[in-house]
Amino acid sequence: MADPTPPAIEPGPADLTTLAVAYGYLGIPAGTDDVGLQLAISAVSERIATWCSRSFVLTEHTETYDGSGNPRLLMRNFPITAIASLEIEGRPVSARSNPHGPGYVHDGRRTLDVYGYTFPRGRQNVSVTYTAGYARIPADLVMACLDWLKTGYLAQDRPADLVARKAGDHEERFAALGGVVRMGGKSIPMPPSVYAVLSQYQDTLPA
Repeated sequence: MADPTPPAIEPGPADLTTLAVAYGYLGIPAGTDDVGLQLAISAVSERIATWCSRSFVLTEHTETYDGSGNPRLLMRNFPITAIASLEIEGRPVSARSNPHGPGYVHDGRRTLDVYGYTFPRGRQNVSVTYTAGYARIPADLVMACLDWLKTGYLAQDRPADLVARKAGDHEERFAALGGVVRMGGKSIPMPPSVYAVLSQYQDTLPA
């Protein structure tokens, strides 16, 4: 006889919250829909990371950059917690061991500076392996994920004919994973409360 138990779904690498927290926030009995809710958590978390153009979960990255001709490099993911290795044109550079010596230093945010060196102009001539992200996801970011999740996951509780609602200059249109807020003629695919938080975390620097 076939096992009726549905297959378990593992948490995604970008998940900003957990199944247990989501059940509690949504007011749903634990175990009601593990597969569906976990998929929704991962989908919303990935959408947040994509929209913000950065990773939030503490992760090691190996990346290459074009040298700019100056001694400062802005990392793609942040906040930086550790630098494992740095190579400039194939030559390894060590961490700065004293305030007056050569080497690299990071600021704990996203800036990597080198002293006694520079990042010479060139294509993909700088390689960095580093760890960045939050060991504990900030509470407002978790709440943004849960709010967006609630808007989409509980959509079946909305009247079928409710497709939009408006208050002042804000218009929210409902979609598969939440609303679309329209601000000043610009469409943003998320509820206004979520946008208010994520706009503070979005990486607006050119890629």
